Amino acid sequence: MEILHKFKENGYFTSELYHLLANKKLVDGSTEIIPSEYEREMKMSTQQRLQTLHNIDIENLMTPPGRKPNKIVLSFTPKLLVFQNFKPNDKIVAKFSVRNISKGPTFINLVFKESSYFFIKPCGGQLLSRLAPGIGATFAITFIPVQYEDYIHRVTISTDVDQYVLPLIAMGPRPIFDFPDRIDIPKIPLKVENHVLMSVHNIGMVPAGFTLNCKCPFSVHPKSAYLSSSQKVDIAVSFKTMHLGEARGILNALFETGNVDIDALLVSDVDDHKKVD
Repeated sequence: MEILHKFKENGYFTSELYHLLANKKLVDGSTEIIPSEYEREMKMSTQQRLQTLHNIDIENLMTPPGRKPNKIVLSFTPKLLVFQNFKPNDKIVAKFSVRNISKGPTFINLVFKESSYFFIKPCGGQLLSRLAPGIGATFAITFIPVQYEDYIHRVTISTDVDQYVLPLIAMGPRPIFDFPDRIDIPKIPLKVENHVLMSVHNIGMVPAGFTLNCKCPFSVHPKSAYLSSSQKVDIAVSFKTMHLGEARGILNALFETGNVDIDALLVSDVDDHKKVD
C-alpha cells in the first residue's frame, strides 16, 4: 500500500500520513499543517488514536497499475491501525474486522509474515476460510515494541480474485514544538521595523531541529534551531513595510526530517496616522 511506502522505517514521518490521520482522507501533502492541530494529533495516546480511525477513508483493495479495479467485496473496519506514544515492552492490542459486503460467499486467505513486534490471532479462536454475505471476522493485533522507533507491517487477505491490505503503522516519538497558530505584530509607522519575541519549546520526547522561513515584509531570527526535550529558544519575528494597510504572511517551520512542515499565520498593520520620512 502506498501509505506504507511513504512512511519510512528510518524514522521519517510524512505529511501525507499526518493529513490522513487528521482529515480522515488522503490529501495533497502540501496542504498547510496548523501548529496546535499537529500538537494535538501527535500527543494522542494509542487508545485515543484507535478511536479516531473508524472514519478514515483509504483503499484496502490492491489494484495493479493499468488494471481496472474489481468490485470491492471485503470491507475493513478500521481500514488501518496506528500505534503511537508507546513505550518499549508495552503490550498493545488493537482489533479490526473484515466483512463480506458482496451478495455471494467469498473465500478468504490470511497472509501475515512473521514479525518480532506484531502478532495476529482471530477473535473467537477459529480462522474462517469462507465468509457468507454480510458475515464478518474479527482479528486482534498485538504490538510489542522493543525501543522508541517506527515500525510497519501489513495484514494481507486474499480472495479468489483480489488482494486486500490492512496497513499497520507504529509511530515512534515525533518532533513537537509549541509554535503559536498566529503571531500578531503591533501597528507601526511606515518604514519602521517592529518585532515580537516568542519562546518556542521542544515539548516532545526527542531532540529535534527546525528551519524557519517567511517572506518580505516579514523576517525571522534565528532561522534555525536544534532543541533537546524541554529546551527552548527565543525567536524574533520582525515586520517592516513601505505600504499602508494590513499585511499577512506565513511563518513556515520545516522539521529536520524534511517531511513535515507547519505554518503559523503572521499578521501586522501600518498606522496610517504616523509616517516616518
